Amino acid sequence: FFAMGGAERHNVAAVDSETGRATEWNPGTDGDVYDLTVYGRSVYVAGRFFTAAGQQRFNLASVNFDSGEASDWSPDPDDAVRRLSISGNIIYVGGDFSSIAGQARPGLAALHVDVETTVDWKPAVVGQQVRTLALNGDRILASSELRRDSKPRRRLGPRSGRRCRDPRARCPRWFRCSSSR
Repeated sequence: FFAMGGAERHNVAAVDSETGRATEWNPGTDGDVYDLTVYGRSVYVAGRFFTAAGQQRFNLASVNFDSGEASDWSPDPDDAVRRLSISGNIIYVGGDFSSIAGQARPGLAALHVDVETTVDWKPAVVGQQVRTLALNGDRILASSELRRDSKPRRRLGPRSGRRCRDPRARCPRWFRCSSSR
């Protein structure tokens, strides 16, 4: 988005919970924001962008909760970050990246919230496209998209000469629809 709560804002904003008007907080990014999470007085911003709060930050940034200014924290993942979750002083990040903070961590990584260094935790992610994260006690849950031949698909099924027998059914294009007569 380019505006929220009556003010120009780029992809990230804060609005007053009573009035719906934009607050002064305005870090802004030059690209898509997919997730936000708060830890203390820091807001972690995940997405696909090159700048946040006017500073060079690739795909992941920490901005001050009050001022909206970028912190020095800059782990610079090499591709989009889709999801964030925090437990203690560790932030878990999932996305399309193959490295973060100079370390190979395809799709899923754990970072210290205060310094942009990775935690020695390396889950084996094949396909490196984590779309959701959830924490529950000592477990980290992650999900991805169903993919075949690296392309998202809908209505997977046979491409043979099978017929859709129910005349009321909305048959996918790849079925030859016919009645059961």
